[in-house]
Amino acid sequence: DKRRAFRCEAIHDDSPNAVALPGGFIFINDSLVEFCERRPDELAFVIAHEMAHVIRRHAWDRVLNDAVLRVATTVSGRAGMLGAWLRQSGFGLLESSHSRDQELDADALGFELMVKAGFASDAAMALLERLVDLDFNADGASRYFASHPPARERIAHLKSRLKKGPSQQDTDQLGDV
Repeated sequence: DKRRAFRCEAIHDDSPNAVALPGGFIFINDSLVEFCERRPDELAFVIAHEMAHVIRRHAWDRVLNDAVLRVATTVSGRAGMLGAWLRQSGFGLLESSHSRDQELDADALGFELMVKAGFASDAAMALLERLVDLDFNADGASRYFASHPPARERIAHLKSRLKKGPSQQDTDQLGDV
């Protein structure tokens, strides 16, 4: 999609991280570059994953979701037992499932983007396989990846999507990469 522009910047941080902001601004830190062992194909998957968040408007969805949750929190103070459940459990469930679905979606579209751009498809799986070990560690990297589904789930989801081929939505949004 030639109407969409992306800008990728490297930043210094000790905890591996990448983030995409509305408008196509992507920040990847040097710790994540090192975690990818500076492999261009793995970095392409990370960047494409972040691009997918922008393309799918996940950041805007999160802003809207947060606003809805703030309103619901205010209302829940007046909603008796339902309000108590919402405050105790409901909001966390809403936030985590929304985030989990978006991360899996970004993996799938990011994979399609990187492959269409000519990067090695096996790099995405190699990176995700290395993330499996981080799921069980308590170091700085696991804090970042805690916002993502477990690596094994991401691998299974991506393999499932690969068997089906790209969705019509993916095809429509890929445009001319």
